Amino acid sequence: MILSLSKAERAELVLITLVVGTVFFLGSSFPTSVSVGGLVLFAFATLLTQSLVRDLYYLFAARKKKKKPEANKPAVRCMCAESTVGFIGVILGALLLLAGIGSEVSVGRISWTLVVSATLIGCFLIKDFVIETGPLRLRRDPDHINILVKWKK
Repeated sequence: MILSLSKAERAELVLITLVVGTVFFLGSSFPTSVSVGGLVLFAFATLLTQSLVRDLYYLFAARKKKKKPEANKPAVRCMCAESTVGFIGVILGALLLLAGIGSEVSVGRISWTLVVSATLIGCFLIKDFVIETGPLRLRRDPDHINILVKWKK
């Protein structure tokens, strides 16, 4: 499976490993107690940050290649699953944080490492999926950054 990954995907896995290792070694300097809303907000903001960095890389790489746009690519109604999950999670975390719902949880170096690694690996695993809205379904489309989105018929 590792051999079938693209060069960019392998680089992303290396970066994930470096970030998780950094969090492990610097985790003792992170807060030891955080609210549930703050933890949820942190996790999903991390997911969206990883998604943004990947999308910026893809846009930079596509600009460098100067690939011709596909004229016959059909318009579809869909949303990136990764961005949708991240956005909903950030909203949920912010609402929990602002409402003061949930208790404080104790988080140490291992807990921070687990949260960051689960978030980054989860983000990597869902990066190729889109949520199509007509009919509602989840499908894999590794090249969905180039999809023409059409919201009205």
